[in-house]
Amino acid sequence: MIQRDRALGRVLGQRLMAILVSLMVMAVLEVRVAAQGPTASPTAAAPSPPITCSFANTSMISSNWCNYNDQSRMEAQTVDCKGFLTNSSELTPSAECCRGFNDVAYNRTACICMATFYPPSTHNESRQLVLPRLCGLITDLCGQCPTFLVSRSNGTASLYIDSY
Repeated sequence: MIQRDRALGRVLGQRLMAILVSLMVMAVLEVRVAAQGPTASPTAAAPSPPITCSFANTSMISSNWCNYNDQSRMEAQTVDCKGFLTNSSELTPSAECCRGFNDVAYNRTACICMATFYPPSTHNESRQLVLPRLCGLITDLCGQCPTFLVSRSNGTASLYIDSY
């Protein structure tokens, strides 16, 4: 009986060790993937298509999806984009701009929708619309952003899309 219990204990110990090793390998792989993160190059291989939609002035991105704290983090992460968005002499966004922009897009797509379709008045609107493509953002903002829209007047989740 004691020998059987010891044998069972060894088998359980071996299985537990195998599970532990598997978890460690998975954690290492996840860290490697996370470290790679979204692309940061302005010349990424498969950029998003040109933006061919706009949203009605009567709609806005819901604060449930991009709140004040999210917006503040986005501004901090995309501060390097300001030169491209406000200065006509910068013809392309910097790698730092794209790195921050893609990081925000990867974590908070709604905030990128807000920045793209409802840019501050100090930004060049046409440059704001091409920034996702120039930074190699691989997503369809025209397809994803409507899910974050609400009406400005009553806060309902109605969708507003105006195609060019």
